[in-house]
Amino acid sequence: MTEPSLPWALLVVGNPSSSTPASPNATVDPPSTVLGRALSLTSIAKTSCLLDNRLRPQWGEVIQQLWPDNVLSLPPHERIVDGVMRQLESIASQEPNATVILVPYNHCAVEELTWLDSAKGALRPRVRE
Repeated sequence: MTEPSLPWALLVVGNPSSSTPASPNATVDPPSTVLGRALSLTSIAKTSCLLDNRLRPQWGEVIQQLWPDNVLSLPPHERIVDGVMRQLESIASQEPNATVILVPYNHCAVEELTWLDSAKGALRPRVRE
């Protein structure tokens, strides 16, 4: 019996509800905590980030820890869902049967293991032909 591959964690650092980034508040965890959640699920090699560049100053320390090829900038005109799709396609090109867990920076799961179980297999990128 082979051990299942670790999932990918995709940190989504952007605000899907408006064109401006969310203002910091007490309910948003610091970037190091969000990265810690991702690393509780997978390895640094399988941690990816979609980053709204307006949030780069707050996320610089975390971004420096990630593999450069695993960090994707979100252009100001691009919707987050389109950026997520580009990142999923990139992951699928590296690992066609990958499982990907989305980790939004401004939301958190109450119980990470339950979250991993419920999300396992939920997101599978479609490779466009």
